[in-house]
Amino acid sequence: MENCHLRHGTSGKQPKVGARLTLEIADAELKMKPARRRKSLAELLAATPDGLHRAEGWDERPTAGTEQ
Repeated sequence: MENCHLRHGTSGKQPKVGARLTLEIADAELKMKPARRRKSLAELLAATPDGLHRAEGWDERPTAGTEQ
């Protein structure tokens, strides 16, 4: 590697060990950014309004293939 420069972003914070990062390579530059936190299924279901996760009439539909 000829020139290797480490430059901190504007926040000045370094990621913690084990943190998830997104990487982007553009020309000769490698950019690392904190990855968005993934929500658990329990968190997604808790945030879903009652009845919204059910499709009206879905259970009454006839089978479309080989499912039982």
